[in-house]
Amino acid sequence: LTIAENVEMYDAQCIVAVVGQNLMSDSRVGARVLDALHGIPVKMVSLGRSGLNLSLVVDEANADQAVKAIHRALFEATVPA
Repeated sequence: LTIAENVEMYDAQCIVAVVGQNLMSDSRVGARVLDALHGIPVKMVSLGRSGLNLSLVVDEANADQAVKAIHRALFEATVPA
């Protein structure tokens, strides 16, 4: 086997997952999640194969802020029709 890339490991990271049946049936949901994280550095975004799970990696120090921002965007904000 040959080495294709170097691997780096970062401490103090957190996975924030958004899970739901309508997650990808409406593209506005994903857009609202990403818009909610404006100003919070996101290290990685991964959409599960089933389209039911959107996972994001953020610094552990920003995890609470990220969860609260996503919650506000999905459950508290008024969404235009």
